[in-house]
Amino acid sequence: MKIYFTKNEHWYSKLLMWFEGSTMSHVGLGFFDDLGLVVDCTKPFSKVYHVDHWFSKYQIVQEIDVPLSPEVERLAYKRVVDTCLLKPYDWGAYAFAWVSIVRKVLFGTPYPDTNPWSSDDGFWCTEIFVPVVDILKDLDADLSGIDLASYSPQMVFDKLVTQGW
Repeated sequence: MKIYFTKNEHWYSKLLMWFEGSTMSHVGLGFFDDLGLVVDCTKPFSKVYHVDHWFSKYQIVQEIDVPLSPEVERLAYKRVVDTCLLKPYDWGAYAFAWVSIVRKVLFGTPYPDTNPWSSDDGFWCTEIFVPVVDILKDLDADLSGIDLASYSPQMVFDKLVTQGW
């Protein structure tokens, strides 16, 4: 499995990175190098892409190779697809992230640990990790105990880097 931290040329991507002082604005999970599948949670709903199509939309900023056995990678893929595929984008999480980032930049308000506007029925891009939190934790990539609906891609990346990834 691969974790792709990316950016694109959309104005909202550039604005998010500028406000946050980050280099990335999106994340997707890659599965099966031989098939080249990428799953992401984005507007208007979560989808599976062929890697070539996905990278026509996004530019890689950072890539993390997660060493999984073939059977664990199949399990991870099944969980992500079963949990996320065709689920709507979490507009509440998106709006709250924007409000929180602007408040942090303009007023110094700390970025919140939880996102009360998040919907259980939708997914914000970093929530793609929810179905595989335990698999990652077994590899010392611990994203448990955090509200992924409140984390930006840069925040997830930074957390993984502090854990040696």
